[in-house]
Amino acid sequence: MAAIAADVEATAVAETIRRYVEAVEAEDLARYAEVVAHDEDLAWYGSMPGQIVGWEELEPLIREMFEGLSDFRITQTDLRVHLSPDQQVAWATCLWDFRATSGDQEVVEPTRCTWVLERRQGSWVIVHFHKSIGVA
Repeated sequence: MAAIAADVEATAVAETIRRYVEAVEAEDLARYAEVVAHDEDLAWYGSMPGQIVGWEELEPLIREMFEGLSDFRITQTDLRVHLSPDQQVAWATCLWDFRATSGDQEVVEPTRCTWVLERRQGSWVIVHFHKSIGVA
């Protein structure tokens, strides 16, 4: 029975990450905000400068990203979800083919992603995200 519960939770984690990707592709800050933590546990690393801690730091940067880029297309592959023994914390890795448009230029980034999620009040939220550009 525990394996079934773990499969259900892993699927729920994958669904949260899928919703994140969909929010980025839709440039929808409200949907984006639904899947990330809104406290100081939130930590983001990526193409933005330095470490971003908390929703108050992340939100204006995401808004700026949505204003500076358009036509987001993310193809996600090789998603691997892992759960802590108590199934309250999950971590995941995946690969992205990230594409967007900046002015008249296409941005193409082969991206490696690492996620940490917590189960809070019955739902999974992203508390940590780290992305890096893959080496060709």
